[in-house]
Order: sequence, then C-alpha cells, then structure tokens
Amino acid sequence: MRDEIARLIEPLDRGAPITDEALQTLSRYVADKYGRALPEDYVAFLRLADGADGDLEGGNAIVLWEAEELPGVQRDLETEEHMPGFFVIGSDSGDYLYGIDLRKDAPAGQYLETEDAAMDWDYILWRGESFLELLRYADRPATPAGGGRLSFPSRLVESLRRLVRERPRADR
Repeated sequence: MRDEIARLIEPLDRGAPITDEALQTLSRYVADKYGRALPEDYVAFLRLADGADGDLEGGNAIVLWEAEELPGVQRDLETEEHMPGFFVIGSDSGDYLYGIDLRKDAPAGQYLETEDAAMDWDYILWRGESFLELLRYADRPATPAGGGRLSFPSRLVESLRRLVRERPRADR
C-alpha cells in the first residue's frame, strides 16, 4: 500500500517526511480531541510527505495539509461545531474537503468528503476505507461527455442546483 501511495503522490509538490516530534504532537492532539488514533495508512502517508499539493496523475487537484496546520484548519473551519468527529486533512483545491471520520462510534479508517459550504453529517460522502482509496477517488477520471475536463462533484452539484431552479413548482 505504501508503494501505491508513493506512486500516486509522485506528481505532487510534497513536504519532507514528518518528524517524530510533529507526529507525536498531531497524535496527541487527535487523541485528546477525538479520543481516537490516526489511521496507520494516513500516518504512512505523513512519513512519506508531511503535506502535498498539486495535480494528481489524472489531472485532478488535491491539497493535503501539513500536520502542524491541521489543528488550525479544524479551528478555522469550525469542524467540531458543524461536524463533530470529522477531521479535515485536505481538499480538492476547491469546494470539497477530505477528512477522516474520528467519531467514537465510527469504524476506524473511514475517509470522507463534504462540500465546505454544507458541512453537515447529512451531506457527507464516503470515499474509502483507506487513505489509498481516498487518493484513488481524488484521482478518478472526470471527463464529461462534451470532452471538457470538469470536476465531477462540482459538475454534479451544479446540475442538481440547475434542476432544482428549473423544476416546475406546484404553487406557481
């Protein structure tokens, strides 16, 4: 799995591997805040690169924040107020956030996605049971029928918004 993660993050601008001290600090923060441990596969990523951003092999953008930034990201996004237990680790460099489900009753190692404007457990999208599955999802092909290259989630959201706006209403 580590080799596959390394291959997928190869095209990204990567930080140096996490230091033992930074990993201990992040692990303590997560244990104190969520009562859980970070998934081992996410720790394996941090040991390869403490943060990464750019375009994956398939052309999709991703941002994975450095360990020391993560507590501030949670605070700035107010994740504990909107989605207690959702630990944000990155984004698609747009409107979608990637994270780990650290709720006490959740199975370990669940990777999720949500739209930052809709941060609510009712609008969460499951993206895998491993960090590798999250990366594979983020690097999925997203070419619409017309041939242009668009982010599938953004295209889907816009289509749904258009359908709602254009839908005939019974009260009209």
